[in-house]
Amino acid sequence: MHKTAFRIGIATIVALAGLSSAGYAQNCKPGPTLTTFDAPSSTVTAPYAINPAGQITGWYYVNVGEGRVALGFLRQTDGTLITFDVANAHYAVFPNGINAAGEIVGAYSYSANNFIWHGFLRDANGTITTFNVPGATSTWPNAIDEAGDAVGYYTNATPGFKGFLRYANGTFTTIDVPDSTSAFPTAMNPAGDTVGSYGDATGLQHGFLRYANGTFTTFDAPGSTSPSPIAINSADDVVGSYTDATGHEHGFLWQANGTLTTIDVPGSTWTAAFGINPAGQIVGVYNAPPMQLRAFSGFLREPDGTFRNLDNDSSSAETWATAINPAGEITGYRTTPLADHGFLISYSKCPDVDGADQ
Repeated sequence: MHKTAFRIGIATIVALAGLSSAGYAQNCKPGPTLTTFDAPSSTVTAPYAINPAGQITGWYYVNVGEGRVALGFLRQTDGTLITFDVANAHYAVFPNGINAAGEIVGAYSYSANNFIWHGFLRDANGTITTFNVPGATSTWPNAIDEAGDAVGYYTNATPGFKGFLRYANGTFTTIDVPDSTSAFPTAMNPAGDTVGSYGDATGLQHGFLRYANGTFTTFDAPGSTSPSPIAINSADDVVGSYTDATGHEHGFLWQANGTLTTIDVPGSTWTAAFGINPAGQIVGVYNAPPMQLRAFSGFLREPDGTFRNLDNDSSSAETWATAINPAGEITGYRTTPLADHGFLISYSKCPDVDGADQ
């Protein structure tokens, strides 16, 4: 397994040995700790979601004959990694969301030839339930909230993608954004508010927020025809990306008061935001010249607008930060010439003289 650690801000146990609690608080420098992990025999391990406890889910590739298959995984907080297939698909399993209870939703398929997808729910004890939206040809769940309700999109005999909400009791309702011809729900917050994008009759794309009570708010990014909301936190802050009139991609933060802030990592030519936690910390990916050194790099944007680069390993060609939880733990994957590895970044805390964390 690829094991590295950020070099800045980490105090070693040896250096702290024998110091008083007051001395420790004075000398401790909180900083990031990087842990990498891999699914067994994998060539790619790609985490996509992390819950408040630090459980991580995603998918991984393994080589089979002349091809490869994608299977799901759950990484527990103690580092144990559980792998799983769905309905003996043995081809493609893509977990997309996990809630605080450890319930996972995602999509699976039996074949690359028909592009037919089915939904699944894996509960905390490992039991898997498969499902399809009634009348759908394909069903793709993206997220699950604390009540066990899930959202995603589906296709059927009529053109276009449609949004759905599957309640924990197994019933469905369609997510119909007003004046839309298509809908792509992508994320939910713990209260069941849903975010995504939709298309209108002119072919333009817009963002939407559907509250748990069924009402909608829609929004756009200035100068863009294609905002792509990706994540939402408990305050209904939404992050994602949009493309401007010149073809450049930018990250964005949309807040419930209607304010939209463009997110561009300084010096970058391309930025996309993938995750946001209740504190307003945002993670994502950017690139910046020279491309020969690193195609994509991960970033953490603090609530005050400052950025942290999440690359601190010269052996990694790319870093994709995909999600962040309320504790500020960040997950994603890092590429090397031979494989892609999952990672978890956590930040240490310093105790004060009374033993409380700083």
